[in-house]
Amino acid sequence: METLSVRDFDLGLTVKAGMLFAYDEPAPREFVICDGERTFYVRQEGSMLSYDGITEYGLKRFFDLEKDIRALHARLKTEKALAPVLPKYKGLRLVRQDPRQAILTFIMSSNNNQTRIKRMMDAFRERHGERIVVGGHATSALPSRGAVTTLDHLDGLKYGYRAEYLVEAERRLSKGFLNKLERADYDGARELLLTLPGVGPKVADCILAYSELAKGESFPADVWVKRALKRWYAPSFKKRPLTDKHVRAFARRRFGEDAAYGQHYLFLAAQELLSRTSKSTHTR
Repeated sequence: METLSVRDFDLGLTVKAGMLFAYDEPAPREFVICDGERTFYVRQEGSMLSYDGITEYGLKRFFDLEKDIRALHARLKTEKALAPVLPKYKGLRLVRQDPRQAILTFIMSSNNNQTRIKRMMDAFRERHGERIVVGGHATSALPSRGAVTTLDHLDGLKYGYRAEYLVEAERRLSKGFLNKLERADYDGARELLLTLPGVGPKVADCILAYSELAKGESFPADVWVKRALKRWYAPSFKKRPLTDKHVRAFARRRFGEDAAYGQHYLFLAAQELLSRTSKSTHTR
């Protein structure tokens, strides 16, 4: 077991903030995380991380630990909507998971909530993933490419219309397609993702925000983020509808390369400050 001292990082907050669903939680502040072909263990005690199954470089990359969060917050604290929540969420990082895993995850997220997405990903791993032990804990890995080729492979998992999208997406996620994604800029990667079944604008931006593709301009606009925009940024839209085109233009103009982080703070702020009755946390 290796250790790493960290600053301005909250493992539990980050893992459970609606970006990642392929994980187990054996105990508080202790996780077994799937990341494509890699599965690793990580635990936090104060400012110390203990980890196994991943290199220090890989851990820093996955949790964006080299991001200067204090500098980011200095830039964002002028936003009236974000200033009240930034101190509370200073330990949040955007995860950099395997792109294929992110694509499958956010196809599952369509019209869904975090609890159900987690349940769907757990069932997917348990049905088709290899059983492995890491950090002393048994788990199911993410299924390898080719494990799911027909709808029969997802029978009984209650995926609904998403099952067909997942099977077809798996068929099209060749190494060539994924390599093109990695080489493309934000606009090019987004266009490629939109050719996949089950991937619309919001899902595409989730994939680009919460994966190794790491496009800072990405701004996933789900129902919570749109509520935040209506509540706190209405003048910026000048009564224009919150279409994908207008939201993306706003995000680039207002946040630039900080858009991916900015939208996640808005997502959390909207749930905390604007939600009155629902206890179900929705994903991107």
